[in-house]
Amino acid sequence: MSRLSGDCHNLAHLLFPARVRLDRDADLLQLEIGDNGKGMDEERLRCLDTSGPKTGVGIAGMRERVRELGGRLEVRSNKTGTTVHVTLPLARSARSVPSNPVSVSE
Repeated sequence: MSRLSGDCHNLAHLLFPARVRLDRDADLLQLEIGDNGKGMDEERLRCLDTSGPKTGVGIAGMRERVRELGGRLEVRSNKTGTTVHVTLPLARSARSVPSNPVSVSE
């Protein structure tokens, strides 16, 4: 029953409309992923800033990979949804690729 409850919880997250935006300028790549869910409370957001049993592996793993690449990951949340914003410095070879912002919404 516990597994079913967890699966239903995960499915509920998929039902909210998502926004994905990818921008690139001369030196930075920025990725923003957001939803229109119920958001997270302050305690849950604080847990995301530290590694531990309450953080899961998703955000903690993303944060570690982003840091390894010299970037920053921020999570913002309120009663109308949650947004994850990732900023990464571009390698010199990637700077020559044309800049075209991409936005995807469902």
